[in-house]
Amino acid sequence: MRRKILTLCLTVAAAFALTALSAAAASAAPLFHAESEPVTFKGSSSDNTFVTKSGTVECANSSFAGTSASKTTSTATLAPTYGECTAFGFLGAKVEPHGCKYTFHLVEGSSPPTATVDVVCEGSNEITIESTGCVVHVPPQTGLKHVVFENLGAGKTRTIKAGVTVEGITYTATSGCINAGTWTTGKYSGTVTISGTNAGGTQQGIWVE
Repeated sequence: MRRKILTLCLTVAAAFALTALSAAAASAAPLFHAESEPVTFKGSSSDNTFVTKSGTVECANSSFAGTSASKTTSTATLAPTYGECTAFGFLGAKVEPHGCKYTFHLVEGSSPPTATVDVVCEGSNEITIESTGCVVHVPPQTGLKHVVFENLGAGKTRTIKAGVTVEGITYTATSGCINAGTWTTGKYSGTVTISGTNAGGTQQGIWVE
C-alpha cells in the first residue's frame, strides 16, 4: 500500500514538474535569431503610412537599418529612412527621423511573435512629418502596440516580415496644421521585409521564434 502511495506521489510530482516546464516554455519571450554574429539588419517597405488628425502621409520607398552583436536577442533597434512620401496624393511630403530609431521588444509568450515599439531619440530630437506648411512632431515614447512578425523562406535566404499596426502615438501638430495641438491618436502602419547580412556583407538567414 505504501509503495502504491509513493508511486502515486512521484507520478503527481512529475506531472506538476512537466506542467511547470511547459508553462515556462510557453511563456518565454520569442527571440530574434541569426546564423552568425554580428548581424546587420536591413529592411525595406513600400507602404508606410502615418495618420494624424492633420492628415495622412504615405511613403512608398522606406528603408531600415540596424545591427546586433549577438545571434539571439529579444530586442532589435532599426533606424528608418523615408522616401517618396505623399500627402493627399501629391508628392512633396517629408518624414524626417532626425536620428530617431525604433526599438522592438518581443512580447513574452506571444504567438505569432509580437513586439511593442519604442521611439528612441537623442537629446531633444523628434521625428517630424511635414506637408503643405504643417509640421507634426513625434517625440520619444515607449510601449507602442504593436508589430507582428512572420518568418519567410529557408536557410540563408530566410527573412522576416514585420506587419506594423501601431496606434496611440503621441504627437504635436503645429499652428499651421488642421487640428493643431497635442494628441495621442497617431497611427503608423506598413509592411517591412527584413534581411540579415554577416560582417562580410553576405546574406545570412534571420528568423523569430
